[in-house]
Amino acid sequence: MDEYLGSLGLYRKLTAKDASCLFRAISEQLFLCQIHHMEVRKACVSFMRQNQRNFESYVEGSFEKYLERLGDPKESAGQLEISALSVIYNRDFILYRYPGRPPTYATDNGFEDKILLCCSGNGHYDSVYTKQFQANAAICQAVLYEILYKDVFLMDEEELRSAVEMFRSGSKKHRNSGCVESEDTNFNCLHEKIPRNPSGKRGDVWEGNDTDSPVEDKFRQGTEEAKITENSSKMPFPYKVLKALDPEIYRNVEFDVWLDSRKGASGSWR
Repeated sequence: MDEYLGSLGLYRKLTAKDASCLFRAISEQLFLCQIHHMEVRKACVSFMRQNQRNFESYVEGSFEKYLERLGDPKESAGQLEISALSVIYNRDFILYRYPGRPPTYATDNGFEDKILLCCSGNGHYDSVYTKQFQANAAICQAVLYEILYKDVFLMDEEELRSAVEMFRSGSKKHRNSGCVESEDTNFNCLHEKIPRNPSGKRGDVWEGNDTDSPVEDKFRQGTEEAKITENSSKMPFPYKVLKALDPEIYRNVEFDVWLDSRKGASGSWR
């Protein structure tokens, strides 16, 4: 899917593989961060309750019980919720589902603004942006991290520059192989090179059920590669910091944080 989206000049930004993925992706595209995903969820529940007659016919059983479950962050969402969110935020939703096939309009309310999502076969949603957005975000991220380490942590500017150059040199073989960074769905490579001139049942259904690839094995492979880089005595900064300092790499911080929380919560990720 990533290769197909790339051929269209698009980039899939992975979202945490949990039941709030849809709300996380929408929060990010609306507010430029995922932290408001619970507010987006609550707005969806409230709107559907206020407009019950428009939604209850699509729900089996008690509609109120349905909404109570939907308010739980461990409860997933889908097409019905997308229909509500489209009206709430005045945006139509375009979904990429299958490589090589055109996207489909999940809603068609005539709104000028769109939210682009990639929907996996297991009901997981990721954000879709342009490659230009990815390249611009990488530069902004590098500038922000440089300011943080130089002006807040008072690190030497030349030391920062040398560290990034050393990082680039050491990871050159991964760049040339066309690998993508650790937050890629396959979890099998270290980072993504940014071109300089880029033209039914609810609940946590994602764990061990990603239809794109055998996630756990490939993640373990990527983790072992990352350990090599992170443990290198030549690197003066943590590997993830160096990724963020490199203006040609966009580090998906939110997904990195989620991965770290998963590794901390369960030893099965190692």
